[in-house]
Amino acid sequence: MLGPKKLQLTICRLSDTLCSLAAFLIAYKALAYIRATLRPESALYVKVFGLLSPAKGAGAVLPSMAELSWVFVITTVAMLLSLDFRYNFKPFYYRTNRQIIASLAIGMAAALGATTTVFFALRVPFYSRLFVFSYLTILFILAAGYRLILKYRLKMRQQRGLDVRLVAVAGSAAGISKLLELTDAAFHDAKTQIIGCFLVDPSNGAGAETLPVLGSLLDLEQVLIHTPIDEVIFVVPNQECPWLQSAIGCCDYFRVSAHILHENMLGMELRDLKIASDRYLPLPGVTLIPEEEEATDTMVWKRLIDLFVSGTALLLLSPVFVVIAIAIKLTTPNLPIFYEWRVVGYRGRRFVGYKFTTMIADADDHKQQLQALNEMSGPVFKIRDDPRVTTLGKFLRKYSLNELPQLWSVLVGDMSLVGPRPAGPHELVRYEMWHKRKLSIRPGITCFWQVRGRNAISNFDDWVKMDLEYISKRSMWTDLTILFRTVGEVLKGSGS
Repeated sequence: MLGPKKLQLTICRLSDTLCSLAAFLIAYKALAYIRATLRPESALYVKVFGLLSPAKGAGAVLPSMAELSWVFVITTVAMLLSLDFRYNFKPFYYRTNRQIIASLAIGMAAALGATTTVFFALRVPFYSRLFVFSYLTILFILAAGYRLILKYRLKMRQQRGLDVRLVAVAGSAAGISKLLELTDAAFHDAKTQIIGCFLVDPSNGAGAETLPVLGSLLDLEQVLIHTPIDEVIFVVPNQECPWLQSAIGCCDYFRVSAHILHENMLGMELRDLKIASDRYLPLPGVTLIPEEEEATDTMVWKRLIDLFVSGTALLLLSPVFVVIAIAIKLTTPNLPIFYEWRVVGYRGRRFVGYKFTTMIADADDHKQQLQALNEMSGPVFKIRDDPRVTTLGKFLRKYSLNELPQLWSVLVGDMSLVGPRPAGPHELVRYEMWHKRKLSIRPGITCFWQVRGRNAISNFDDWVKMDLEYISKRSMWTDLTILFRTVGEVLKGSGS
């Protein structure tokens, strides 16, 4: 799912700051070459560049980078303030390319104006108009480039049905029908999709024919975990509804947002009172949401750390990836480099993760024959000395090197660095209902089970209890503690 507005805005500000720093360094390092190219005696000289040439006299020599650092500070602050004032609050998906370019152009103009004002107000020697021009040009290209690329990626994901908020409606058929009439426009939003309804009385579905019936309200618990749903809108009828408490409790257990409306308030015209909400649903009601949708500082920083660590690790470890890929092909030429790990993650969403291949080609076909050797109780299959693992695979598993490609799943948002292990589809069908709460948050590469001796855990219930313990104790300190302990476990070679 796309992050909340606060997360998007924080990431955008950090990205713009990094773009400004990169543009500053590039412009400073390239200035000597640009000067040489644009001298009057150069074949590439254009007369207009005489306006950008260094000032004569004392200011002709560009000072050190430290002395110019104030230019970076003023430019960055002016640009960020201008962008916040313009369209930065608006998600990329809803902004046209023209709006993106225009807001950035105004941001560059604000930065140029602020820098020039300081130049003249403090009578600072005009070190180099060419430097400022180069700096702002590179900054514009970098900032516009990542925005347009991100917008394109978001559109592609939404066209594939990803990053869409999936909503179900629950109540009587008449109440649901009335709700749909009033909120038809809200559900045509590219980021919101109503997927079906739960009926109080499924035998009387008159009025809700336009929606697929997901079941009765008694089926809510089963459907929530097997069908990706981000929010349930409850339309409470005029009569008594004993089902409401258990239904809200079900949403609470699986951390699914709930919006509670009363039929009598549907269509009510208000003169002066306004709905105090920025949600897509323009109706009064009570909204209950889990922590991650509230954009708390903890959740924002968790995602930022995921992005920074996974992106940096993928970059720094790229030579390791190449070495492992070559080793796999040299030792087992018939095997693919990556194993496609098809699993169920956050709120029942299915995704494909990747690991380095460590087993023979037909490993899954041999699982039934080895079932008697399974060392785990419950739905998970695990053998300490699995005969299906290749010689190289044993080494990769010992030091958890086969898990490295999962960093890509963290980068794109399917997983987090820390969180419960995702479920295999064949495992999920054997989960007990209380097991399924572990999928109410984004799955992770490591968690309590990883750092508490996962090889010594043979009871699946104990594994799940540790995942549920993590859900109740989630914090930045908990995540950092698990990450540091995981590094120690990996270095000791205590992998699977």
